[in-house]
Amino acid sequence: MVDDGKAIVVAVHGSGEHLGRYKHIAKWLNDSQISMIGGDLPGLGRAKGKRGHIDDFNDYLREVDKWIKFAKENWPDLPIFLYGHSMGGLIVLRYIETLEDKDLLNGVIVTSPAIKIGVTIPKWQLVIASLLEKIWPTFRMKSGIKPDQVSRDPNVVEQYTKDPLVYGKVSIGWFFEFVKAIEEVWKNVDKINNLNFPILYLQAGADQLVDPKAADQFVELLHKEKVTYRNIPNLYHEIFNEPEKEEYLKIMTEWILKTI
Repeated sequence: MVDDGKAIVVAVHGSGEHLGRYKHIAKWLNDSQISMIGGDLPGLGRAKGKRGHIDDFNDYLREVDKWIKFAKENWPDLPIFLYGHSMGGLIVLRYIETLEDKDLLNGVIVTSPAIKIGVTIPKWQLVIASLLEKIWPTFRMKSGIKPDQVSRDPNVVEQYTKDPLVYGKVSIGWFFEFVKAIEEVWKNVDKINNLNFPILYLQAGADQLVDPKAADQFVELLHKEKVTYRNIPNLYHEIFNEPEKEEYLKIMTEWILKTI
């Protein structure tokens, strides 16, 4: 937290990672008198729960709700912005689709939210997974995320590879909850248009993990005055970990300060 803060960002990390990978984002925001809080999602990082597994995707939403209420209770006068990356972006979008208090947040930021998987899964694997879901939902398999897909920065790739808190497996149960959440986010997109706050949506144009074209289609369903959108050519999945990251961190910071 920073003294005399202008706003607070509640951050939600992606699949297989942890909030510790967002320290540079927090520092950047702090330099503009914006605080950032959050935590590790269930089953990831240092959080409790079976690694790489979730029984119900809504458990993620409930955890995020706790972080937002913590911010509201401890800093009631500060504007609150909710930020999510990748799966965290999917969580954020599902959270605001279920939000009853339209005035709870002042704005939402998502980077490369996982609204459509960027790789095709063979049908035979889906058949086996469907069978396993019924008898062994906690069985874990490789997530398919390759370190060199997250960023074009070799230092980021090396750190990701060596990070002991980055977990490269997901459970069968997690996978089907994840797929169901993607279906739900598209079904309920109209609910986002009824909210009272704006959205900053940044999509990596060369994303190999999330389909960049799906982002264009999703944003088309939102009211134009509701969303500020950029689909950025050549960038890999983690926009704020790319060589050009400062340009987009600046865009986010200026958007927050303008929105307050």
